[in-house]
Amino acid sequence: MLSISSAASTLAVAVPLAILLMLALPSGAAVQIVMHTILLVAGAALVLALHPQEKSD
Repeated sequence: MLSISSAASTLAVAVPLAILLMLALPSGAAVQIVMHTILLVAGAALVLALHPQEKSD
């Protein structure tokens, strides 16, 4: 399972990476898709880390 620190480090890498991609590459549809995918994966990692885990018996 993901911990909060691993989710935070994922966000710390993914957000600047997405910003750098946005600034470095021409603004096309492919770049927008890649940037949003990176941010979506980082956000999903954060949600999974913060969501309480159910314990199975």
